[in-house]
Amino acid sequence: KKPTAKSAAVKQALSTLLRFKLVYHDNLTYDGYRLTWTGYDVLALQTLSRRGTISRLGRKLGEGKESDVYEALAGAADDAADDHGGSS
Repeated sequence: KKPTAKSAAVKQALSTLLRFKLVYHDNLTYDGYRLTWTGYDVLALQTLSRRGTISRLGRKLGEGKESDVYEALAGAADDAADDHGGSS
């Protein structure tokens, strides 16, 4: 069976996700992929960014046993200041 453009695009996307260690490929019991913890973090940051909740990610503020804390610029607050004559 000849690969289609869609299957080639999926292979390329999975290859990129694997390279950045956002997914893990498991083929011991079945052939499949799963999100890594870093993949979940990237997915959450992308969602927050698309919703306008955050507009920028800043420096790391702290590191704990199971988390890292970063400063972030609130997207909605930024827009509100611009819309109401806030200084830039």
